[in-house]
Amino acid sequence: MASFIAQNIAGPYLKDYFEPGFKGPSINTFSGTVTVENMKIKPQALDFLRLPVQIKIGYVGKIVATINYSALMSSKPAQSPVNVVVEDVFLVLGPKEKEEFDKEQYVKDMIAAKVSSLQTWQKAAFPADQEAQKAYGMVDRIIDNLNISVSNIHIRFEAEPYAFGITLKELQIVTTDENWEKAIPDKDATCIYRQLSMKSLALYMNTKDEIGNKHQMATMSMLEDIWSEDQKHTWRHLIPPISSTLRVAQEKRDEEKLAPENIPMLSAGFEFEPLGFTLSRHQYYNLLALLEDISQESAKPSEELPKFNTDPTDKLRDKYIAAYKKRFEDPKNLRQYPKVSKHEEKTLSTLEEKWSLQNTIAFRLTAFQCAKRELENENPQLTNKARDAAGGITGGITSMFVSGAKAPNELKREEYLKVLDTKSEAERKAQELLDKMKRLPQEYVATIAGLTFKKLYFTLTDTDRKLLSFEILDLRLGYKQRPQSMLAEVSIHDMTCEDHVTKNTQYRYWIDGDSKEKLVDISYETNPP
Repeated sequence: MASFIAQNIAGPYLKDYFEPGFKGPSINTFSGTVTVENMKIKPQALDFLRLPVQIKIGYVGKIVATINYSALMSSKPAQSPVNVVVEDVFLVLGPKEKEEFDKEQYVKDMIAAKVSSLQTWQKAAFPADQEAQKAYGMVDRIIDNLNISVSNIHIRFEAEPYAFGITLKELQIVTTDENWEKAIPDKDATCIYRQLSMKSLALYMNTKDEIGNKHQMATMSMLEDIWSEDQKHTWRHLIPPISSTLRVAQEKRDEEKLAPENIPMLSAGFEFEPLGFTLSRHQYYNLLALLEDISQESAKPSEELPKFNTDPTDKLRDKYIAAYKKRFEDPKNLRQYPKVSKHEEKTLSTLEEKWSLQNTIAFRLTAFQCAKRELENENPQLTNKARDAAGGITGGITSMFVSGAKAPNELKREEYLKVLDTKSEAERKAQELLDKMKRLPQEYVATIAGLTFKKLYFTLTDTDRKLLSFEILDLRLGYKQRPQSMLAEVSIHDMTCEDHVTKNTQYRYWIDGDSKEKLVDISYETNPP
């Protein structure tokens, strides 16, 4: 499992986004751990997004992924089987100089991104080897047992008059029990509990007017200073460090089984500690400058963008499906297609570059369905489910040939057209969900969500002098989703707006709520049952 992660997940991304010279990936097969350290992000790592920013400093200290396969598959794991740890992520960005638009490079970049996405989809949809099939087949179990820890994140955008930054000391996502204590669920658990804990999330805007002449350009030691108890640098926070907790309970049972017991499918509660926003005059002007810098359009041609996707014709579609289905085989029943020729491989690649990603995926799935019908056991008494259980076909992408294998039974034209007209899996599931919602009791609450701010405040300043302060106490937002309706609620316990500018005013408090009862209590409901 660890080697699969290193070769198929870590390897390609490390090569594309990080400079050579990092440590790893090191693999501990016994514990299922993959570790990568000291990674420098390539300056061009974000170029594919075509954003008006460039990377000045990019560094990731450590990434550790652990999947303990034996613990993962046991009914009562004794230890946390899936852990992902990310430490020390520092990223310094700056405005990017405008450059001339290169039509040819634009098309190449778009096609390369499309082909890369197609390859990723292919590995997940039709894993070629047993280890890959094992990994992708355990996705649900991995998600149920996934613990994520992220620490020391500092992302900074620098321009000549200002520096804007986002920092996060720690973020943890853990699986818990019903009492929100860290735990690993049983393999047959019917409800999964997760908790997200966030510590010291903050936004700052340093301006040369407020910190003296020109702000310092970032260094690694400076980026780490923001979490130091004895800070050597000045940090002008727009949002001072805050912490919050998100708790989610997700049922794995079907809604039709939960409705009679009135148990929601999803329950979520998000609670913030005091959340504030402080803005000075200089920060306001530099926020406008920041918005201008990051909203600059990348270089574009004076004429229309070149097209890199074309619509498939029926003839080319049929040609593609006929060639692609040859990649599948049925070793259980000794059935296989002739090997895909070099000419057919070239045709497949050429068409994939021309067509949209959505069209290509749709045709690959159609080819799979055709191959499944043509390669399946001839016994008409076997259902599709029984045939799959008996062995089914494999996503060829393998080159195994069985001596004396039988030729598949090619579909007739009318059967082939029926496969083309079959609804996609996504459409089928969407329709099933709509039908299920109609069957549920209309008063059943499937989703409950709540958001609580103990204190929410906003302060306007001029240098270090307060101008205006606005404060809300105990703000609560609630949401309930029923099969055919919803209910939204907002309540505020107290609210204050204070004038700090006018001296000796009789009306210092523009708003002064009464804390004895709710100041605001609003409910909005659609189509009540």
